[in-house]
Amino acid sequence: MNPFVKKLIINSIVSIALATTSFLLIFFLVKVPPKTLICDACFATAAFQLAGIGFLALFRTGIFDGLNYTFTIFGNLFRKDMTKKKYADAYDYKCKVTEKRLKNPLFFYPYLVVGSTFLIVAIIFEFI
Repeated sequence: MNPFVKKLIINSIVSIALATTSFLLIFFLVKVPPKTLICDACFATAAFQLAGIGFLALFRTGIFDGLNYTFTIFGNLFRKDMTKKKYADAYDYKCKVTEKRLKNPLFFYPYLVVGSTFLIVAIIFEFI
């Protein structure tokens, strides 16, 4: 199977499952009138999906690489062999993480489609 198609199928299933789960949780746990409930549940689901894309894109730009490196160093303190380092310094860590990001590009299309669909449904139910 083509790797692009495989990623598309997996991310689509995950996106739909996350959206459905969050919609159903909000729909069954919140006690408000039905029309308002559908609108609120759809909007919250859309916000969850679209904000997730934003946070993932922000994380993938490398803004938090220094913080991640710090946690990696902190985790090394609890290893049995403390003399063996995974990365020589912060620059080496950043280079390896950048290489990994280039090999695995961000694939956000299913989340964007599902989030936009729920946003459109929320807007429609708001004006009905």
